[in-house]
Amino acid sequence: MRIGIDIDNTLTDIQKDLNNAACKYANSLNKKINLKNLELIDKKNDGNIYQKAFDFTYEELKYFLKNIQENITNNAIPREGVLEFVNKLHLEGYEIYIITARDVEFHDNPYKQSEEWLKKNNIYYDKLIVNARNKGKVCKEEKIDLLIDDNINNCLDVRKYGIKALCLNTNNCGEDKIPIFDNWTDIYNYIKKTRGNKMYDYVLQLGFDKQTEDFIQNIKNTLKEKNVIDKEKNWRPHITIDLYNCDNEELFIKYVDKVINNIKILNIEFNNLNNFDDKTLYIEPFNKNDLQKIKELFDISLSKFRLENRKNRIYKPHVTLCTNDDLNSAIKLSEDMFKPFVGKVTYLWIYNPQVNLIKEYSLD
Repeated sequence: MRIGIDIDNTLTDIQKDLNNAACKYANSLNKKINLKNLELIDKKNDGNIYQKAFDFTYEELKYFLKNIQENITNNAIPREGVLEFVNKLHLEGYEIYIITARDVEFHDNPYKQSEEWLKKNNIYYDKLIVNARNKGKVCKEEKIDLLIDDNINNCLDVRKYGIKALCLNTNNCGEDKIPIFDNWTDIYNYIKKTRGNKMYDYVLQLGFDKQTEDFIQNIKNTLKEKNVIDKEKNWRPHITIDLYNCDNEELFIKYVDKVINNIKILNIEFNNLNNFDDKTLYIEPFNKNDLQKIKELFDISLSKFRLENRKNRIYKPHVTLCTNDDLNSAIKLSEDMFKPFVGKVTYLWIYNPQVNLIKEYSLD
C-alpha cells in the first residue's frame, strides 16, 4: 500500500504559529485584518487564505511565504506520534510518499527545503514530491492508495480519483465521507483496522518438477478418492517458506526478485511421513539444511513483511498431504503408497490466500 503524506500541519502542527506571524507581519504593513478568513480552506494551495485575511498584495504574500513561513516550517518539530507511526508503517511494508504543495513560485528550492527538514527530523520516506498543488492529479499519477492531509479540500480532490483520504485537522468537520482525526495514534489505528481481518497477503512456496509433483499429487488424489476430507486449501504440492503481509504487490515482488538469483535447483531426499499434532500429515524432507538456508535468505530480505506471530516459530519444512482432525485413515492409506524418493525443487511461487498464482520463478 502506498501512502501519501502532506508536511505542513500534517507531519507538523504550525498553523497557530503561522497565523500569529502573519498578524504581526500584517500589522507592520498597517493592513486591515479579517481573522475570520483564516478559517477558510486554502483551496488552491497557494496561500489565498492569507491574502483574504490580511489583504496582502502578491509581492507581500510572496515575502511572507518565502521568508517568514519558511523560517517557521524549517524549525518546526514533528507532531506527536509522527516518528513512531510513520516508522511503524514503513516497517510493516507500506510505501511512504511525502507530497507537499510547497512550490517554486514561493520558495527558492522547495525540494531541498523539504528534504533537509525530513532528514533533520529522521522521518522515513520512499519518495518526496513537491509542487503538488493539485494533489488529486499527483496522487493518481503516483499511484497513491491513501492520502493523509490537513486540508479537507485536498482530501475531497483525491477522492474524485477513487483514492482514499484521511484528514488531520480538528478545524474541519461535517464531511462524513472523509474520516477526520486530530492525532497520529488514531490515524495509525484506523489504517490497521481498515486493512480487514486478512491473516496474510502472500505465501511463498517452493514447487517441484513434474515427476516429483505427480508422485505427491497421486497420494493426495487417492486420499480424496477414499473420502478422506482435506481441510487444507487446494495448493499444488509444495514446501512453504512463510506468510507475509504487504498491501503493495509490486513492492513485495521487487523484494522477492532480489533474492531469487541466490536460489538454485535443489534435490531433496524424502524418507518418511510425519504429522503435526495428529492433524496434518506430511512428507518430511531429510536434508533440511539447504531449505533452512533458503528460508534465512527470505527472512533477511522480507523481514518487514513477515507476520509478527510467526517470527518466533521454528521452521519445519514439509510437504502437506492432508489436514484433518482424524488422520488414522489418511496415515494408513499414505503409508501403503509412500516410498522414499528424491524430489527436485525447481520453482518458487508467490500465491495469495485465494490460491491465485501471483508470480512463478523457474530456478536455474
